Amino acid sequence: MFQYKAKVERIVDGDTLWVDVDLGFFLRQKMHLRLWRVNTPEIRGIERPEGLRAKQYVADALPPGSTVVIKTYKIEKYGRFLADVYYLPGSDDNDQILAHGIHLNQELLDKGLATLAEDY
Repeated sequence: MFQYKAKVERIVDGDTLWVDVDLGFFLRQKMHLRLWRVNTPEIRGIERPEGLRAKQYVADALPPGSTVVIKTYKIEKYGRFLADVYYLPGSDDNDQILAHGIHLNQELLDKGLATLAEDY
């Protein structure tokens, strides 16, 4: 597991986002993330209304430019990094985010916007 500070670039759907990761030593990399062990409804097909609600919730919580701390685990079959995402509105300090922040993955589960995905 690796831990990084990142800036949110774009929300794809309720469990997928693009971030710009600070790798240290003035190195940055754009990463496609899939929330670890979380599955939100799809934004296409029969699940569309619920999927759009989950996406909007994440977009409201993490507008572009928001600072997050990510913990990455592995790359899944579509090339996305599986990650836990933590945020604290108004803060860009890693330590504060980790100590007092919100675990997005768990928040989506708690609010009924996602289900637990055991297949990772």
